[in-house]
Amino acid sequence: MRRTIVGASVRRRSMSNGAPVWQVRWRENGVQFARTFSKRPEADDFVRQVGVIKNIQSAVAASMVEPGKLVDLIPEYTDFVRAKNKHASIHADQVRDCLFRSIKRMDVTWTNEINARAINRLVSIHGDHKSTLKKAISIIKTFLRWVRQSHLLIDEEILGYKAAKYIPKERQSWTEDEVRRLLAECDKPNAADTLPSGDGTGRGSPEIVSRMVATRDYRTRQAVRPALWLMLRYGPRPIETAKLSVGDWNPRSRTLTLPSRITKNGHARSFVVDPETADQLTAAAGRRPPSDPLFCTYKGEGHPWTSHHLTDRVGVLIKRAKLPGTPYCCRHTACSRLIVLAQGDLPLVQSITGHRSLAELSRYSHATVERRNIIADAYAKT
Repeated sequence: MRRTIVGASVRRRSMSNGAPVWQVRWRENGVQFARTFSKRPEADDFVRQVGVIKNIQSAVAASMVEPGKLVDLIPEYTDFVRAKNKHASIHADQVRDCLFRSIKRMDVTWTNEINARAINRLVSIHGDHKSTLKKAISIIKTFLRWVRQSHLLIDEEILGYKAAKYIPKERQSWTEDEVRRLLAECDKPNAADTLPSGDGTGRGSPEIVSRMVATRDYRTRQAVRPALWLMLRYGPRPIETAKLSVGDWNPRSRTLTLPSRITKNGHARSFVVDPETADQLTAAAGRRPPSDPLFCTYKGEGHPWTSHHLTDRVGVLIKRAKLPGTPYCCRHTACSRLIVLAQGDLPLVQSITGHRSLAELSRYSHATVERRNIIADAYAKT
């Protein structure tokens, strides 16, 4: 019969005369055992026999430890993470989903099967999402450390696995001409007007489907435009833009408020917008209740943008406009613009963009052609 051992622990005790002793406690086949030693090295030697074996060198020693089954350990680890986090935190649920998704992609069952080869399979399946992959590997390694502390056998080499360093694409600020090109992609007419009518071709025909796809693309671009306009002018993050509600916009005072529940640093901020942006926000809000999302997808009311969906659609427009950079360049562009309009008043710009420090804000300021021309024009006037 195979021994099922849950690792031993060593505790220092004192006898009645004050002499120290070391008690080893362990569980075997569901039964609690204890043994006392007068010397700590003797207790440690015994622990290596019945408990955690950190550096497995012997097949006999390895056979004494029962690997843990992942599907049974992950729920227990999720409860452990949830207990450490704040109330109502979703971090534990994200960790659980990441672990289940990762073990499925690695095609492993037991903790000692997670090795460098399994992680390499995860890397090949993950594709180009390098930042998400780095986070997944970090979660896996933290989970395995917990497994080791819970006295279950793992492959120790995996804790030294080095994830590929993620180098993000270069951030930059677009020029005014590039911004106009990006917004022009939103304003293009519906391509369905130039396609064959499809009358009489039947439901599901190529003509009907192409017209449906073109119309949906047009409505999506129209739905993206007010959110994109706001991101280009005042620089809210995509997740902040997606979570704005109708009640956050006050058309009378032209004030937009970003409540603390949706901001990255947990601090609310508000600012007054220009008349053109106010018209876009008022049209987006309509006469809907204050609790409704401010920006909705092409499906209409009750279908708010998610940050990932909004970022993906902006990314499609950037590619169509043949612009360099990523959707996050909208924030860089807005910061560079606001610094010029505020005449270098960084605290004022910080109150609008919500950066934690001026040093962080300075990384979003880029020396664009327009800013260089300002200096040249200032010298010409002197």
